[in-house]
Amino acid sequence: MKKIIILTFWVLSLPHLSRADELQDLKAKKISDFFIYTAHNLIDDLRTKTAAIHYDSKSISLTQLEEVLNSSTVEVQYNDLVDNTGSIVDAIGTPFKVILDGNSWREFLKIKKDIRLLVLHELLRMAKINDDDFRYSLKYLPTFISDEKITPYCNLRVQTTKAKFESREFEGEGYGTPPAGASFTFSADSPSAKEAENNALKDMREKCNKKGYSEEEIQILSAGLSMQSRSVNGFSTKVTMVDMVGVCYKKVIEKRSYEEQKNEICQKVSLCQAIQKENNTIESDELNLIKQLVNKWDCQ
Repeated sequence: MKKIIILTFWVLSLPHLSRADELQDLKAKKISDFFIYTAHNLIDDLRTKTAAIHYDSKSISLTQLEEVLNSSTVEVQYNDLVDNTGSIVDAIGTPFKVILDGNSWREFLKIKKDIRLLVLHELLRMAKINDDDFRYSLKYLPTFISDEKITPYCNLRVQTTKAKFESREFEGEGYGTPPAGASFTFSADSPSAKEAENNALKDMREKCNKKGYSEEEIQILSAGLSMQSRSVNGFSTKVTMVDMVGVCYKKVIEKRSYEEQKNEICQKVSLCQAIQKENNTIESDELNLIKQLVNKWDCQ
């Protein structure tokens, strides 16, 4: 009876977990659909003023930008996103892909805030255009200004720590034997070679994990295949051996220096001030925060 009760409880728990996963997927889809919907709308808004986005001495047509959007993937993650400069951001755009901070974008869905500038910024990154500091997208902010006077997007979040990755080489060794009743075959495609490779990788993962390095991502540098004779149950038998060398990584969290924090804060303050200059609709709370940051960090 006890076994039946435990089994019934386990089976009944599975649909609950499945519903939770489905709910999370639905929330993520709602956020990604919101990004795509906003992106299409802003492209339509831009078409009333221009046919292309100009950057440096080049340009990308709005039709091309829309093709990039239609060919890209939108991923939602529920954790802080940090870009390559160590700055905490609400989205990270890479060629034909954008990652959204699900917590931030859930708030964007709730509050009435104009995020089209942010979406354009990420679209340009998805189109392989370096829009650092909104250098190109900000020029098109006046196109988005409407009579509704909706507060535009302004990111004043700052990361006080930074992550760096340390790497170290590890070796892995594994052996494989033929399946029961099968003769030994020395070949990279043989079952014993596959078993040896899996065991070598397992050995390397264990060594990485033991030393505090991540076992999830390993970069294999080299692998060698050889035939060995080993004693199995008192009999000498041929086995396949794989020895490999790979690199494991671990994340190290460090406190960002005063200068690093100041540079990021003042950079974000400068962008928010530029947005305010173009569109005088930033909320009073944000304006007060900008003034406080300017004074605290001596932003010029």
